[in-house]
Amino acid sequence: MLLPGRWVLNTCDCGITRLSEELLDERRQEIAELPALAALTTRDAAASWLLREEVGLPCSVAGLEASRSLPEPEVPARWGLMRSLGVIAWRTGWGDADHAVWIRVSGGLPSHTHADTAHVSLFRKGLPVLIEAGTPTYGHPDIGRSFGSGAGHNILQLGLEWPGPYMEERSVRGWLKRDTPLEIRLMRVGEQGGQVDLEIDPSGYEGLASWARSVSWDAEARLAVKDSVHTTTATHVLFRWHLGSAEPARVERGGAGVTTVTQGRTTVRLAADQELVVECTEWPGPDETSGAHRCLVVRTARAVTALTLTTEVE
Repeated sequence: MLLPGRWVLNTCDCGITRLSEELLDERRQEIAELPALAALTTRDAAASWLLREEVGLPCSVAGLEASRSLPEPEVPARWGLMRSLGVIAWRTGWGDADHAVWIRVSGGLPSHTHADTAHVSLFRKGLPVLIEAGTPTYGHPDIGRSFGSGAGHNILQLGLEWPGPYMEERSVRGWLKRDTPLEIRLMRVGEQGGQVDLEIDPSGYEGLASWARSVSWDAEARLAVKDSVHTTTATHVLFRWHLGSAEPARVERGGAGVTTVTQGRTTVRLAADQELVVECTEWPGPDETSGAHRCLVVRTARAVTALTLTTEVE
């Protein structure tokens, strides 16, 4: 869950956006307790590395015991499928300026999952490029609609419905159902990047016939995503891309159905076999101090039964 630049992914509602030194000073007991218990009970070398290199020991019984008998630390693997979290992760290293990609697949802790099957995040040189909306406090009035729902992630939506502020987002037709399964058709990940091909189960959406997503990237974290969608009836097909900054983005239409979006040093190129409408909107953060960003909304100009969309991020 720890990404370059000490950013933290939110697959299991961890409640932290970034593991800063200030946050560690305030919440070390809470954050370090589980790694300390893991190091003690399982003799896990990666838990030992996490305590020594990133988190520090808690001032607790587990921390005191761990300080006397930590196993020899071992740097964790830089890529792989983590079934317990339901995540495919890849990174170039454990420094603050490394690259990282993570992809949400099936599984994880059911009581803490978002509606995020097939979500993709990207970090380049320690900075967020593609993100998810995160998790505010559970008392936040918009937690279901703007954060835990599919709208808070880089995935598909069918139709243009947007629920009212207190409406249960799970009941909206065309929004992803939580815990939707998918099949990993191909997973090839290594030093030079990777490719992951996914087939999302149609049960996840009302009106979906099929959705295939192929994600590929190179050693410099240049990323390409190809989405192929077929629906049972004509509807607007929509994708969101949550960008890693609140900086304004410029949207430019080009020839042959290509749209280019520029935000700072990030360029997103969109190409589709249908006419697209592309907008960049403001999105709130989990709290008033962090997380606010721009969201790229990409939809078909009219109701269709199929869409092939390629998104390239550099």
